[in-house]
Amino acid sequence: MNLIEQSIQQTAAMAEQNRQFLPPRSVRAEAEGAQLELETLLWIRDEIKAGTPLVSAFFRPTLTRAMGMIPVSYPWLVMNAVEKAAEYRKSVGRLGMPEYSCDHLILPNTAILCGDAPKPALVISTYGECPAITHGFKFMAAKMGVPEFSIDVPVDYKEENIRYLAEQIEKLVQFAESEVPGVKYDRDRHRKLLQQDGEYYRESARQWLTRSTRPFHLNYFDSAMGVPMGAARLPSLMYNSAGALEYVKHKTRDIEELAATVPADFSDRQKLRIFIVLAAPVYVNPVRIMNLLNEYNAVVVGNYAGVNSFMCGARAPIGDEQEFGRKLSPFEEEARMMLGFGWRQRGQVWVDEILSNVVFTKANAVLVEQWTDCACTNSLAKVVADAVEKECGVPVGVISHKMQDPSSMSEEEYLARFREFLDIAASSQE
Repeated sequence: MNLIEQSIQQTAAMAEQNRQFLPPRSVRAEAEGAQLELETLLWIRDEIKAGTPLVSAFFRPTLTRAMGMIPVSYPWLVMNAVEKAAEYRKSVGRLGMPEYSCDHLILPNTAILCGDAPKPALVISTYGECPAITHGFKFMAAKMGVPEFSIDVPVDYKEENIRYLAEQIEKLVQFAESEVPGVKYDRDRHRKLLQQDGEYYRESARQWLTRSTRPFHLNYFDSAMGVPMGAARLPSLMYNSAGALEYVKHKTRDIEELAATVPADFSDRQKLRIFIVLAAPVYVNPVRIMNLLNEYNAVVVGNYAGVNSFMCGARAPIGDEQEFGRKLSPFEEEARMMLGFGWRQRGQVWVDEILSNVVFTKANAVLVEQWTDCACTNSLAKVVADAVEKECGVPVGVISHKMQDPSSMSEEEYLARFREFLDIAASSQE
């Protein structure tokens, strides 16, 4: 069974489970979220049969979808098939890729080369972010024999660089229209998708504010760590983009209604307010994590995954006319989003944003998930931990593991380390 079909089966089961049963104090909109994902997978399957060109969702889906392409989150497909990851890992070296590199890169690439995932019609590689992603994408374009376009992404977030990047995006569109059958850019569609994603980010910022200023316990249906991220359900990534916008609005409503029921002294009675950098391995059952948090009367008040400046409202939203004193063109909006994305910034930007988030959420403990297969986050983990301890004076735990490899750390080992962190954090509050 290919990864698309396997993901459809798993997501259909989750959607049905959410329709029939959501525990008390749950975000009811999660039932809508699972249905959106299912509809999107069915859409992708149908478009593959129709011959519609596919592209990795790593690059701006608002743009690629406006070009008539289907953005596919290849890492998401592999995450839905944890047992296949071990099989793919055995084939990595044989296929010419480094075995120690990023799981989010080498496992989806292996799935494509093994024929379990559909081949993209165009590869877009961007200099200025993770070098493994950049060179891995170039390798795949050559290996698959598909067109590849490289974009040089500057580091500094400023108007001059926005213009520079927008010019390259325009050339990308021209290249794709000439090299990939079925690609045709639709400016009106582009504006609509940008507007929808912009509204999604605004709703996410409302959720962030509610969760950080009035934290409360949530079950795992909110998300794997009870954190209002939701970036995977952006309107530009979902088949029903209007439905995705309704979903995030309903999620905001649910979170605000739940927050309104929190007793006035709840924050005073909280033992731990935890801020998490990145996330646990995908193979760890989130229910067990939430059970541990509840055991220690701990609540997750925030999460950092490189997109926080837009998700929490720290960066001007799509459609803003104040930051640069004018309305940006669609290509400039894409450029601004790329420049403001934490994964394409200097390490100090990560540190500064994390420190700001920890202070804003009034966290009294921080957990750094060190992804040892990720060149960016592996090297930054100790830097972040040291900075938080020094500047915020709160206990910091670091758990080192690969993203999708149980051999690097089993589920039981991970949960034991998580408990150790909670013990240390709890003792600091006594």
